This record gives sequence, C-alpha cells and structure tokens, in this order.
Amino acid sequence: MLTLSYSRALYLEFFLDQSLESLLLGHVHAFTDWGRVPRVILYDNMRSIVLERRGEAIHFHPRLLELCAHYHFAPRPCRPVRGNEKGRAEHVIQHIRHSFFAARSFSDLEEFNLKARAWRDEIAHGRSWPGGDSRTVAEAWAKEQPHLLPLSAHPFETDLVKPIRSGKTIYVRFDLNDYSIPPTAVGKHLTLVANQSLVRVLDGHQEIARHRRSCDRRQRIDDLAHIEALLEQKRKA
Repeated sequence: MLTLSYSRALYLEFFLDQSLESLLLGHVHAFTDWGRVPRVILYDNMRSIVLERRGEAIHFHPRLLELCAHYHFAPRPCRPVRGNEKGRAEHVIQHIRHSFFAARSFSDLEEFNLKARAWRDEIAHGRSWPGGDSRTVAEAWAKEQPHLLPLSAHPFETDLVKPIRSGKTIYVRFDLNDYSIPPTAVGKHLTLVANQSLVRVLDGHQEIARHRRSCDRRQRIDDLAHIEALLEQKRKA
C-alpha cells in the first residue's frame, strides 16, 4: 500500500508473499496506476528495504536503489521510534481494515484485488479530504497529480533473477517446489527467472524451461516433453 502525503490518494494491492520482488512490483503498479511518481517516498524500517542503519547512514537494498534510479525518486526511511512520521499511512491502514475487509468475500487473489481497487475508487477516494471538508480525496489528488514526477517510458523490471546449478535429476528447486528441465541441462550452471506467474530457466541466453509458478510447497511441476526426453535417453542407454 502506498499513500500520498497531500491528497491521501492511495494504491493498494495484495500479494501471496512478502518478497522484495512483490514489493518492487507493487511500486511499479502504483506508479502506472497514478501515471506519476512521488518525488520522495518515506519507508518504514522493513528489513527488505533497510539492510543496515548506523546513525544517519542508511544502507538501502541495491534493488530498491535501482528502482529509485529508474523512476528518479528519493527513498527516505522513518527514524526509529518515531511513529508520528508514518501517521498518515497508519490511518489509511486502519481505514482499509475497517472499511474494506469487513464482510467482504472473494474467490481468488485476482478478484480480491479487483474489489480492492473498486473500493479505493468508490469509497477511499470518495471520502472527505482530511485537509478540508470542501473537497474529496479524489479532487485533492487531481490537484496534486500534476506536481508529481512524470512516469518513465518503460516499467522497471522486477523479475527475480538468480544463478542456480541443477543436480543429478531433471529438476531444479525454487520456493520449495521442483520444476523440470531437459535432461541435457542436468549438472549445468543455469539461470532462474521468476515473476508472479512464471518460472523460467535459462541456459545462457536460451530459455530451456517455462512453467506456471506454483504457490504451494513441496510440489513437482513437470513438462511432459522433459519426461519424454528422459525416457528416450534411458531407452538409448
């Protein structure tokens, strides 16, 4: 959830995990939704953002700094034990808990997020602006939007990219799930690329496997072509 300091306009999206990639993707979706980018974003001292703090010296996560450079905004952490610095966000969170979550059902994450955005547009942005009852949050946002930074021409790439090495089987493990690869890739140094919906495996620049990402744990996700190639390899042997 991101909320703007002046207008209290907000963006909220729910994910199935609390990974850094989901956090970065939430930023990208928020900026795209707003069509603009705040000049400064104030962060709570979450471990995925602030890796180390020594007095006023802040060690931000390198991926966050890449996001900042791409969109040209500055990150600023809250000072420890200064709850007043994030009061606006805390108030919005309470509003979401009591207004959106109450007696609201959903069948899957996609429907949940659709309902969240409808609630944002109809209820959250339709309420009276805290800076004065003469306008709504939506009207204050319309006044604030032109003063924000323009959106970058291309969205920031948030996919997780990590080097892996396959073992003695045709599977590589990611998020406690096993994804199949071709038998010819067994024992090789490979690259895994994952987003919210897909897991891909690259051998150099060549994609050798593509699977739908599983949100379960301890699952085996197979590509029938990989199984058939393994059986053919065994027959030849």
